[in-house]
Amino acid sequence: MKKHLLTFIIVCCSCITHAQTKTFTADKAGRVTQFTSKSDTISFSDYVATMPGISERFVFVNDDQYKFVKIENTGTHVQEIFDNSGNKIATISLTGSGQNNIRFADGMELKFLSTGKTTWSYIKDGKEVIKAFYYLLEEKKHYAVQWEDTTLTSPLIPAAILEYTLAGKHKYRNKKKTGAIIAVVGISAALAVMRMALEDDSDL
Repeated sequence: MKKHLLTFIIVCCSCITHAQTKTFTADKAGRVTQFTSKSDTISFSDYVATMPGISERFVFVNDDQYKFVKIENTGTHVQEIFDNSGNKIATISLTGSGQNNIRFADGMELKFLSTGKTTWSYIKDGKEVIKAFYYLLEEKKHYAVQWEDTTLTSPLIPAAILEYTLAGKHKYRNKKKTGAIIAVVGISAALAVMRMALEDDSDL
């Protein structure tokens, strides 16, 4: 019975997670927050004020360094992202109708959409291309980034998504249940049941 249950759960997880997914856990060491997945390490320093209304933090994606600059002056509330050579490669709006949208220097824009209390998505050309969510498993928060469009390979995408989670300002006003919420519940529950089933089998 356990084997049949485990097979069923694995099939369900395969259907839910058909897209490419990276799952990160976070640890804080001094003034640095580090997110780690099986293949990537993304580290964020704390923001430091450099001028009135301007603060910045350094972000390392594996061996690449970026700088996130937050500008919160009168009439300007944006976050600008620079590479190690000082080139601006993306801008994120912090207020207004386009809040949390990611606009890249090449003109591509990923539009932010809150889909649940712990879930959100990014839309490109009217199509959902990235899902992001977090869930608790074994009393530790896990952060997942799921690509529906695997051609979006910029390392800034997971960095910007995880940086958003650090702000702790996620809001969801629509009470309507969404597929994203169901998927999150399904994944976390299935993983937990899989773990218990495997532990039970190992005791035999």
